[in-house]
Amino acid sequence: MKTTICFGKKYDVDRLAIDLRAAEDAGHRHLHWSKDHDGGWSAIPLVSIDGCMDADSLRFRPGAFKKTPILSHCPYFEEIVDSFKCVQKRIRLMRLEPGTNILRHTDPGDAWALGEVRFHIPIVTHDDVQFFVDGERLKMLPGELWFCDFSRPHWVHNRSPIARVHLVLDLSVNQWLRSMFPSESFAEQVSNRVYCAHYYSALAFRNAVSVMRLGKIRRLLFSPTSPA
Repeated sequence: MKTTICFGKKYDVDRLAIDLRAAEDAGHRHLHWSKDHDGGWSAIPLVSIDGCMDADSLRFRPGAFKKTPILSHCPYFEEIVDSFKCVQKRIRLMRLEPGTNILRHTDPGDAWALGEVRFHIPIVTHDDVQFFVDGERLKMLPGELWFCDFSRPHWVHNRSPIARVHLVLDLSVNQWLRSMFPSESFAEQVSNRVYCAHYYSALAFRNAVSVMRLGKIRRLLFSPTSPA
């Protein structure tokens, strides 16, 4: 699959802006939980685990994804969300303050090869927002629908005088969503299988290491001390 795709879909920029103001009035922005930024990256949750709106709502954790109360104040956002007939995961309004940066990083679990898709719909942006995926600078315009494979290296520099805001949707691929994308070649299918094998092998190794460390800690905490 291509690393980035700009679809022909065009959303109403004025309606996006109206709902953005409503979401900012109804909700609270939380700093992004990762260290992949220099302090200016935040988000408002629209769909989260159990519909929570606190800072942990931006993380992946066990539970069922539900709409947050904020989304009920944003009819156009809700219309857009409902138009995607697939499993919906985190959906957020992601803001990058002027003069701040999202640092170069990868999101290995958000790969097309794993059946995961992330869409961006720019709402507020500027020519001096520099958005790179796999070394390519993308010119995302307000109202456009973009797919990017964020398992590839990506980073953003907001060199503009305004805050950049995107509606970001994390979705799981089903047949309906798959039909939006071009067909994959045999080589691409093989590459996806190799990526999956490497990803799940690495995940199993990390889990095994975590279990071993937990066992060691338990032994240290609960083993009887030697007599003096």
